[in-house]
Parts: sequence; structure tokens; C-alpha cells
Amino acid sequence: MTENVRPEVVQQILDAAINLDPAGIPLQATAPEIHRAMSSLGDYYRSMGAYNDERARAWEILTLNHDVDLPLTWDVLWGELTEDQRQELYGILGATPEPIAARLLEWANGR
Repeated sequence: MTENVRPEVVQQILDAAINLDPAGIPLQATAPEIHRAMSSLGDYYRSMGAYNDERARAWEILTLNHDVDLPLTWDVLWGELTEDQRQELYGILGATPEPIAARLLEWANGR
């Protein structure tokens, strides 16, 4: 017989693991629920790793051509981007700082 997995219990276990709070793990959690949460935890950390890699890449692109004689503002950073760099940033839009992401959306819609 397959045991039911309660999504709310899986979420509580996942939250407890992410927050490093073992006290948050429900005492009534079953082995399948713990297993499902730990599987989700792996997915969570893999996605955060990819997000952090993309965030680092976005900042690398934004500052790659920055002229240190100019102020470090969103307007200046936007103006220094090449079309190829804008295209690459658009590919990682979710990891791009919001002021630049908003301009990327306008840029993409205006093309």
C-alpha cells in the first residue's frame, strides 16, 4: 500500500531544512514525506546555485565595459552595453538587477 504524502507536511520539512531549523520538522512526518522533502531540497539548492551563477554573470556583463571615469549608475551601465551583451542579459532576465531588467524588457519589445 502506498502511503499518502501530505504536501503541507513536505513544505514544513522543506522550510525547516532551508532555515536550518530541525525543530520545524513535524513529529508526525512520515518517511515518504521526509524523502519527498529532501528530494525537493536538492532541487532547491541546485536552482539557487544556477540562479547565483546567473546573477554573478549578469554583474560581470554589466561591469565588463564600465569606464571607471564615469559614475556607476544604471543609466551609465545601460549605455555601455553592446547589443550582444543586452541579448545575453535578456537570456538571464530573472537574475538581472531590476532597473536593468526593466530596460531590457522595453528594449526587447521595441525591437
